[in-house]
Amino acid sequence: MVFTSRIILLAACSLIIALPFASFADETMSTAALYELIAVNIPEEDVEGFEDVILSALKKNPRLDIAAPVTDVLVYSRDRLGGAEYAALDELVGYGTENGIDYIVDGKIQRFDQTWMLELRIVNVVEGKLEKLENKTVEGDAKEARKTLEKLAETVAAQLVNQNGILYVTTNPPASAVNIDGVSWGMAPVHAELPGGVKYTVSASRAGHHPRQESVKVGQGDSVHVKLRLKGVSNTEKSPIYMRTWVSGGWPIGQSSSSFDNEVRMKDGQSWGAAASFGNQWRIRFGLYTFTGIVRDIDPADLQSYGAAGDPLSKSLTFHSTLIYSGSRDHFGPYIGLGLGAVQREVTIKSLSGSEKTRETNFFAAWLIQLGIEFGFSRHFGGQFELLHTYVMGSRPDVSESETDYVHPIWDRSFERFRAFTVLRFSLGYRL
Repeated sequence: MVFTSRIILLAACSLIIALPFASFADETMSTAALYELIAVNIPEEDVEGFEDVILSALKKNPRLDIAAPVTDVLVYSRDRLGGAEYAALDELVGYGTENGIDYIVDGKIQRFDQTWMLELRIVNVVEGKLEKLENKTVEGDAKEARKTLEKLAETVAAQLVNQNGILYVTTNPPASAVNIDGVSWGMAPVHAELPGGVKYTVSASRAGHHPRQESVKVGQGDSVHVKLRLKGVSNTEKSPIYMRTWVSGGWPIGQSSSSFDNEVRMKDGQSWGAAASFGNQWRIRFGLYTFTGIVRDIDPADLQSYGAAGDPLSKSLTFHSTLIYSGSRDHFGPYIGLGLGAVQREVTIKSLSGSEKTRETNFFAAWLIQLGIEFGFSRHFGGQFELLHTYVMGSRPDVSESETDYVHPIWDRSFERFRAFTVLRFSLGYRL
């Protein structure tokens, strides 16, 4: 009884050991041969060994028996138009039939500067037809071309004898663009039927997100699901910080308490300034600008009472910092800014006798509003058209001790009129 049990156990072990070999023996082997590889207008030293790369990749597939070439595989063509012809289909089928070969593989290599165009064909000898044509384009040197050609040959080998597998690709966020081995498959989700037993490079991209890439092997008859999660680009990455410097010139178009009632005309003054801003879509801006104009609409009775020869002259110096939001990061676009400033104002009145008297204020705090359009001439140079409105929070002028007993009301009224002013400016800038 013990002896019989041992016999049964030994037979079972032998069967288990023999099963993989039996399974392999039952697999149908196909014979393939590399017939010709045409190198179009490429120096021999740049493509030396390319045929060995293809043969090595084909031999990796255990279900393929690779026949030794009977002639030189690598053929050089000097056709500068890239029109070197493949061997005729009848010739390939005849070669395969004569040598007992199931599939013929041939190909073509072309190069334009640093761009390589690689192409491999599969001819089914038994059915007498062109089965498949695979091609890829790659940028780089001969080493990069060899690497891509090897992957292309592995795919061809899988197509000859392997069962297809399913590669199912989804992305987060959805509807991202999907590429498999550099070939576009449209928007996710993607359901791709591909030769099994091959490792594929799957990538996804979407505007405002970092691209994502993974390598996955699809087995014969397998169904593989790959989900690529794309990370959004941060605001810092979207908007690098630039420094801009500006010089500006313009004209006053309004001077009033806050009502823009045009008490200073455009032709009656000027404005000059300079500024520096830091940021991109959101910016902080520091600058200064001068303003000169004429105060209008002073009561004629006040002018006559003081003995003024005409409307008072106005000047100001403004230091400001503003926070600006731009509708464009790099090129043409509107912008708006709000900030604070320190303003010193000066009023000069000329008398009928020809003498002039000037009074000025200390620096008062002020609000500033900017509205404009920015445009770029080039990567570094740009321009702006803008309205800059300033409203001063205080208006009393300084007076000397000898004048404290009486100050003519024309001064208070002139500085009150000169409490707010608006400038139309054109600026030229340089971005670092």
